[in-house]
Amino acid sequence: MAEEASKNLRSFRRSLRFLRPQRRRIVWAVLLSIGQAFTFAAGLGALIPMLQLLLSEEGPRFNLNRTSAEQVWQVKLQAYRPDRHGEFQIEVPFSALIVTELKNDSPLAAAGVRVGDALMLDVAVVDTEATPLRLLEYMATERKMPTFRRLSPASTEADRISPALPHGGYGQELWVNVISALARQLPTENTPAAKRETLFRVFMGLLVVVVGGAFCRFGAQFLVAIVASRSVMDMRRHLYRTVMHLPMTWFGKRLSETMSRAVTDFQDVQKGYVALFGKLTIEPIYVVVMLILALFLDWRITLFVLVAGPIMGGLLGWIGKKIRKANRKLLQGYAYMMSVINATLSGMRVVRAYNNQVHERRRMWRADRRLIEQILKIERLEAASSPALEILGMLVAMGGVMFLAEYVFKGELSPEKFILLIGCLAKLFDSAKKIAEIYPRLARADGAAARIFELMDHPIESTATEYLPPLPPLQRTIEFRDLHYTYPETEQPALAGVTLTIQKGQKVALVGPNGSGKTTVISLLERFLEPQQGGIYFDDRPVAQHRLSSLREQISLVTQDAVVFALTVRENIAYGVSKPDEARLVAAAKQAHAHEFVERLPNGYDTILGEFGATLSGGERQRLALARAIYRNAPIFIFDEATSQIDVDSEKKIHQATTEFMKGRTSLVIAHRIATITDADQIAVFDRGRLVAVGPHEQILNNCELYRKLYQTHAQPL
Repeated sequence: MAEEASKNLRSFRRSLRFLRPQRRRIVWAVLLSIGQAFTFAAGLGALIPMLQLLLSEEGPRFNLNRTSAEQVWQVKLQAYRPDRHGEFQIEVPFSALIVTELKNDSPLAAAGVRVGDALMLDVAVVDTEATPLRLLEYMATERKMPTFRRLSPASTEADRISPALPHGGYGQELWVNVISALARQLPTENTPAAKRETLFRVFMGLLVVVVGGAFCRFGAQFLVAIVASRSVMDMRRHLYRTVMHLPMTWFGKRLSETMSRAVTDFQDVQKGYVALFGKLTIEPIYVVVMLILALFLDWRITLFVLVAGPIMGGLLGWIGKKIRKANRKLLQGYAYMMSVINATLSGMRVVRAYNNQVHERRRMWRADRRLIEQILKIERLEAASSPALEILGMLVAMGGVMFLAEYVFKGELSPEKFILLIGCLAKLFDSAKKIAEIYPRLARADGAAARIFELMDHPIESTATEYLPPLPPLQRTIEFRDLHYTYPETEQPALAGVTLTIQKGQKVALVGPNGSGKTTVISLLERFLEPQQGGIYFDDRPVAQHRLSSLREQISLVTQDAVVFALTVRENIAYGVSKPDEARLVAAAKQAHAHEFVERLPNGYDTILGEFGATLSGGERQRLALARAIYRNAPIFIFDEATSQIDVDSEKKIHQATTEFMKGRTSLVIAHRIATITDADQIAVFDRGRLVAVGPHEQILNNCELYRKLYQTHAQPL
């Protein structure tokens, strides 16, 4: 099921909805990535004028204008050299250009020009200096009917021709104007001094491009970091909102696993986002830009790109499938390790008391070894993917170089274009390799996202109750009618047909052996659990048909393990209240006999307590929890009387405080010492999920054998 859900990165793609609030930043990151790619391409393109400057006899201005002219007239041209272009019947001036290639749709072909002919500028018409450079500039920029002089190798005189003006469209015209404008910035001469000046200008332009690309790269990376961090934060908040409403049965067995999913799994998802927008955005742009540049230089390179693509895709799919499986096991290993650490640290007193440090170290070592095995498996797959793709890319690149070299040897491709094509080919396959390296990271993120959504999709406490009417304050009775409940993964019912009525203002004690159903009754009343049969009624109103929050607002709860948060004393007592009433807060602390020890703390009520209240004794934690219940001042009071971890003095103070607080309130007490509840209005005796006796102390002491045994065993005077 999990593997099926991970196909095609389904879970990771589902997580992308959390990126929606960051869409503006994503757009800017993509635009900056495009700018980065184009500045890189421009920097790479600067190789041509530099190489022309070093290798070409004509110089960069000549070559830029030739590029424009060839683009406009759909022709290939070379400066005339007697030793290269054969013999003509008449003398050809050095200002002529030789046609080396002519496309069928060229206007020059329509005017009768053939390959091998020489073109010259008709100075009588143009009235300018006759040089190859002037001819190229004229051909690139002239927008009127042009006039040329043509010489054929077999002809004894020059012909005057006026070919139709080419129409390449707005895009071509813009491109030609840009190239021509760049050419005009370069010196006309081809002397060493002019070459140095040209090289300096190229370097200055390249510096501007590099600085612009660096700013684009910084902006893109920083925006990606913001997008990834904030999206993961939103996703974690969504998960935490789900966790806040998970059934209470979930936390009994999966606390450490939940912590692992909320921490470790999100790290993999965040790394996936960074990979997605940090590299999977920029690298494909690099591929496209390099491909466009390569196509502009020579279309034949695309053949080799198309050969490598499907092979790389198949290899990536196989590796990704293996990584997804291994990553799920790795995350489960993190959860198990967290469980081991949590259990050991929480029970450190017992570990040391039993001299069991060696056993716990071995248990941790076994968990760590399982974790390392999965880490190494993933690292092995990721490490193997890059060399395999690199070898494949190298083979294709070598084939491409050999293929293109043939055209250089035949004179059909200039050396500078050949070198630039090699650079494009190298960058193209480097980007393709980086894209391939991203996929394993996305596969890991997909496995983590699958575990996160597995928790998000878990059934939670119904939030639909917030649309139900509020539960009115209790006026007469609380009724438990024929309650049945069996915990998941167990067969023995926790409750089987429990029926109990509690009058408003009564103190009711719940007694019985461990596992008899006392805590389950309280959990059903608070709706931490939902009865599988039967119901709970306030004044004949079923609580299930009213707003859940309105039920819990009527209840103050003190649990067996007094919960103290790592907050200040004030925040613990007025838990959930942003601006507490100071006088009421101190009064609650005094009534719970907590004020006396709070005053002794370093900062009084502003003292930050340790995790789980570790800086307090058991009795102090219980009194602080009682002060919290008193401050809330709810009409119904539930008290799980846990006195096994506190001293006699604290027990007396807690008993005194609860007795005073219960006056006039509807109270349910889970009793562990019978002596503390003999004054209860009713005592409900539970055994194996059934209610076996209800009544005042004296009555059930005479009529219930189980209660009599409990009383004789546990009843001790305070």
